[in-house]
Amino acid sequence: MTSEDIQPVQRNEERRQRSEHRRSIKGSEIPSDTIIGDADYLGEWLGLEKITIRELMKHGRLVKVGPDKYDVKASVRAYCKHQRETIQSYGPKNKAPLTESQAEAKTAQIKIKTDLDSIKIARLRGDLVPLTDVTEGWAHIVKTVRGSLLNVHSTIAMRLGLSKTQTVAVKQIIADILDMISRERVGHGTDHH
Repeated sequence: MTSEDIQPVQRNEERRQRSEHRRSIKGSEIPSDTIIGDADYLGEWLGLEKITIRELMKHGRLVKVGPDKYDVKASVRAYCKHQRETIQSYGPKNKAPLTESQAEAKTAQIKIKTDLDSIKIARLRGDLVPLTDVTEGWAHIVKTVRGSLLNVHSTIAMRLGLSKTQTVAVKQIIADILDMISRERVGHGTDHH
C-alpha cells in the first residue's frame, strides 16, 4: 500500500470520527466546555473567509454540529491537523534526521538569515546610517576641529602678547600633539583589525 493509498483511508477515518462527534453532540446535551459558532465566528478564529470555511467543511476538515453551527474547539484542532498534514506532504520523503553538526549548521544559517533580515528592516526604518555617511560626517568634524586647533596659536599670541618665536613654538606644539593623536588613532585602528 503506497502513501497515496493511505491518505484517502486516513481522510475517511477522520470524516467518520467527525460524523460520530456531530452525532454525539446532536443526540445529547452539548458539553459545557464546547464553543459553538457560525462560519463567521470560526473564520475569525482561524483567520479565514466564510467561503473558505464552507470549502473546508465540504472536505470534512471542520466539525459541524448544525446548520451553520460549528464546534469551534474541535474544528480548530481538525484544521490544525489538516495544516500539519499538508505541510508534511510537501516535505522531503524518507529524509534521514539531521546529524548534530548538520542541525548546528542549519541553526547557524537560520540565525544569519534572521540577522540579515533584521538589518534590512532596521535600514528600511531608518535606524541604520550608511557607513559612508558616518565617515564623511566625522571627517568633516575632524577637519573643522583640526583647523580650529591649528589656528588657536594666533588667538593665544594676541591674548598673551607672545613674540613671533613664542607663537611659532605654540603652533608647533599644537601641530605635534595633533600628529601624535593622529598616529595613535591609526595605530589603534590597525590593532583591532
